[in-house]
Amino acid sequence: MEKLDLKTFRERKEKLLEVLNNYIERLDADEEISEKEQKDIEDQYKEFLLFLSSHDLSDIGFKEWEGITLNFEEEYQRDFSKTRANLDFSIIEYGAVDVFPNFKGCNIKNFNFKETRYSPEMFDEDFIKENQQYFLDDSAPDELKKDYYSRHLSIEEYINNINWFKDKYIHEGHFGKNYIKEMSFVEMIRR
Repeated sequence: MEKLDLKTFRERKEKLLEVLNNYIERLDADEEISEKEQKDIEDQYKEFLLFLSSHDLSDIGFKEWEGITLNFEEEYQRDFSKTRANLDFSIIEYGAVDVFPNFKGCNIKNFNFKETRYSPEMFDEDFIKENQQYFLDDSAPDELKKDYYSRHLSIEEYINNINWFKDKYIHEGHFGKNYIKEMSFVEMIRR
């Protein structure tokens, strides 16, 4: 995999940010944007992710990623596992819709487990060990793991499987759409 130099990274990043910022300004001004223009912008973003995911990014420091958004959807999920990227999620906007990107082999800081959907398949073993309070045991039931990581855990499921949550971090975001009511119940049973 070819190593990406900092100059090229900055040039590509600035070009994309200019396009995206212009798009946002136009949206904020209630300008009409054609479907073709929207598709062109989306295609530029997809191409940027493809470009990044096909390079060794180990020379790109954490702070260089500031302002970048990593959004992944089914049709443009990218595998970052060979990039060795230095990703600080406190300065990167991140989102994934129904997919879990592969960040194995990346140097990751400040991943937001509280507000972000995630899966153990995204990370390497060292990262999981360092953050074990956010990961269920591999032998936990598959449906429970799916609901926990995708943030659709029900109170009933939590109570019926409480043994899997010993020493695990549970945040209100792990629960489905009624999590506010459900969390008050969880807080009650923990007292």
